[in-house]
Amino acid sequence: MIKNFLKNNSLEGILTMAVMVFLLMNYNMIWNYGFAHYPIKKVLLIYPFSFTLVFLVKNIVSFPMTKYIHRSKLIKNKEKKHITFPLWIITINSMICLGLSTYLTHNYPAGHFYSSYIFYWTRTIIVALPLFFYFVRPQVRFHLTNVKKLFRSLV
Repeated sequence: MIKNFLKNNSLEGILTMAVMVFLLMNYNMIWNYGFAHYPIKKVLLIYPFSFTLVFLVKNIVSFPMTKYIHRSKLIKNKEKKHITFPLWIITINSMICLGLSTYLTHNYPAGHFYSSYIFYWTRTIIVALPLFFYFVRPQVRFHLTNVKKLFRSLV
């Protein structure tokens, strides 16, 4: 059972998404509350719901949209799919999830939903893209490869 789980290619995607959700959620909490009033209990309580929301949005909305965009003639250079596919997924996911969270938490001044949403989304996407491409994806691949090698040597 563990061997099949480690061979599964979606494991890397799920682990990457879990780390990204956790890091971006912490980033947004620290931005909103600061280090002095960082709500660790709130983060641990909200994380499963946030991960579930991001997982559902990715599988229901952003993944099919990105697949459609890549099949159409909108993307000219099909060789760079390893860059453009995650780029579109992160962009669409962050747009939808931040819009929902901004609306549900009322984390904006009265009458300024759209300006607050654009500010939060821009702030998050500026951090999310480099975080994914330069830190999270390489680290998840590195550690997952090492775990697979270790497991193969034990079996």
